[in-house]
Amino acid sequence: RIEQVIASAILDNEVVALRFAATQERAADQKLQALRESAQWILAQAKLENRTGQQEAIRSFKAASKEAYEELTQAQFDELREFMALTSEATVSVINGAVSVDLFKRVNRLSTQVEAMIIDGSPASDWWSRQAESTQRAFSREIRNGFVSGETTDEIARRIIGRRDQPGILDVSLRQAKSLAHSSVMTAANLSV
Repeated sequence: RIEQVIASAILDNEVVALRFAATQERAADQKLQALRESAQWILAQAKLENRTGQQEAIRSFKAASKEAYEELTQAQFDELREFMALTSEATVSVINGAVSVDLFKRVNRLSTQVEAMIIDGSPASDWWSRQAESTQRAFSREIRNGFVSGETTDEIARRIIGRRDQPGILDVSLRQAKSLAHSSVMTAANLSV
């Protein structure tokens, strides 16, 4: 009986974690869709035919990207702290109830360690920071390469924003952010059980 209760609790936690991960992926999607709209506006206003216009577009996108990723990171860390606390509390409660003894206690410090949580060898905060920097570098690279190649602003914008038949660099960033959000939740779920 105890084994079944524990196995059921673990399975329930996995289901809850997967649902929460989907919520976090949607939040990342919404934030980066807003960043895509900012990029479209920046590119529509840009004068990419000269270096000053390119630098202004790059500076504007860097500021928008930095803000978007900082908000996304902070929101996810806040949500993960709460998720870890609730998951840990529920697991301890179920297991203690199964054995009819307060054998386990919830670890309070888990939720304070979200930023330092290790994902694939690096803290989660480093992953989010690298994601933001990678998106900014890719935007800058496309602006500069497009200018050197003699492309129009529309051609450059299509490579950055993407189209139905051809993803842009922001589509790559979106996929990576959703993957990182999912990995963060699953790592947090494993730590809090």
